[in-house]
Amino acid sequence: MRILEEAPYELAYQSLDNNRGQVILQSEKARKKLRRKKRRQVWFNKKSLSSSLLVHHVTADPVSRSGIDTAAVVAEIASGERFHVDADTRFTTGNSLPDHIQERIREAAESGIGEVTVIEAAVPLRLIGEVSTIEELISDDAYLEGNADTDLNIELWPLVEYDPDTLKRRLYSALEVALKDVRNVQKSYYAITRHPITLVNKERLPHGLPITLRQLRDVGVPDRTRQVVMEVNRNLWSLMRPRTLSQEQIRDMVRMRGRVDRGTFSSHLDLYREADVALYRQGDTRSGVLFWALSAESLLDELLFHLYWEEKMTPETAADRWINGLETRVKREYASRLGGSWDLTTNGPLMQWNKGVAEVRHRIVHAGYVPTLQEAQGARHAINSLCDFVCNRLTTSSTLARYPRTAISLVGRAGLKSRGVYSRRLRELLKDADEPSWDDTFARWRQAMSRLRTEQVGQRRQPDAERSSLLAVFHPDGNIKWCLHDYEANLATPIVFDVSKLPIAQQRNIKKLHAEYIENGKKMPESLAIYGFDTTTISINNDWREEYHYVPLAEVMVDRSDFQQT
Repeated sequence: MRILEEAPYELAYQSLDNNRGQVILQSEKARKKLRRKKRRQVWFNKKSLSSSLLVHHVTADPVSRSGIDTAAVVAEIASGERFHVDADTRFTTGNSLPDHIQERIREAAESGIGEVTVIEAAVPLRLIGEVSTIEELISDDAYLEGNADTDLNIELWPLVEYDPDTLKRRLYSALEVALKDVRNVQKSYYAITRHPITLVNKERLPHGLPITLRQLRDVGVPDRTRQVVMEVNRNLWSLMRPRTLSQEQIRDMVRMRGRVDRGTFSSHLDLYREADVALYRQGDTRSGVLFWALSAESLLDELLFHLYWEEKMTPETAADRWINGLETRVKREYASRLGGSWDLTTNGPLMQWNKGVAEVRHRIVHAGYVPTLQEAQGARHAINSLCDFVCNRLTTSSTLARYPRTAISLVGRAGLKSRGVYSRRLRELLKDADEPSWDDTFARWRQAMSRLRTEQVGQRRQPDAERSSLLAVFHPDGNIKWCLHDYEANLATPIVFDVSKLPIAQQRNIKKLHAEYIENGKKMPESLAIYGFDTTTISINNDWREEYHYVPLAEVMVDRSDFQQT
């Protein structure tokens, strides 16, 4: 980026609409007003606060950019002698790429792969800021007469020696001007080509940006320029060594692997991660706020789902009583269960979320608004405050007594310990062998509720007997009950089935397995799929319902009250 310390007036004037500029310059009233004002910002500063852009194409190393060299090092190790991991071992890339890969890289470079587009931006630094009066800046009366063709003497623009702090502010202001204009070019490029392109911002630039400081009249005179590297950001994620984990962190990560995709509140965490990446790695304030808004919605919705589930509410009942509109649900559903103030108009975490996240999100969605960095960081702070508020409400004595599973799932053992509420009762609940798997059971409950809510708006599922499985369900009371299970539609229906219709070998196998089930004293139903039977010949006299009512391993209820057959 080139920063021009001086710029002639023509550069500023020609960037304006000529007609409008002439009118302003020829206005006697405007001239007198400008003369009277002290410390007035020159009117053409804002109009000319722009840059001159020049596009370059630079061939970059496609090997390092694609990661081929690092992958080749690992491949060489894997195909060589047996390798034992050493915590201090580091490998360095070099010229160890196989010949066929090097040949492909050469071919790629010849066809343009690895070429990077670099835009050089020249910004008139002198035009950023304020001057005392126009008379101090330009003494030629011809200017005030509106003569746009006047040949102004460039010596009227003296070189200003800025102090370091002022210069730094001016440089960063110039950088913002350049970035704004480059983004304008990128958007125009997309409008013409429809080729997906990521808009540039400070976070996506290199850590250090080379700039040249010079006067406009010294363009082409190398010994009268100053070349420096300006720190643009400290976004060194891709260069820094990943954090080393302690043994305890490794154990926690191993435990977490089973939960991060399907575990309770995992969607909230993943959306929060997307927001962090958008803001701190990509400088995308709009995506950051949107992801934080989605993260908050996911947290609040899943919290209410989990409270319903722990109240032993069936998915059908939950779907029927679900209230559309997050703001309405916040006002009606949470305070009676968790206590505390859930008023969106009272200063606190809920108001911060509503003002700093939800309302900004609406402006983005409905008006294409681009939040400022301060607004994006404020949204993150508001989400953190909301999470703390929810966790604090879950860890009160009354709430813990009613919703211990929700508290453990969201607050976690570490959070419960830090709040001094990790009691013996909670530890015993975690060890209770009769408890269902919370994450899996709740995930199925949530999915069943989602399907039922979808059906309420008219998208009903159509069960198919032909693709359904015939199941013999063993119950602890010694009974064998039969059902058809449409796995694709997640529906099942009870049937009356005469086992004598099956081949003798299958009848004997069912009898044998049932006897083993009874002998082992199983406490939960188990199913046996019967293959090879034409299910379309079975008479269906009952309605199809959510599979959890009849199919083992599809249970959703926290108290295992799933099998309520009629």
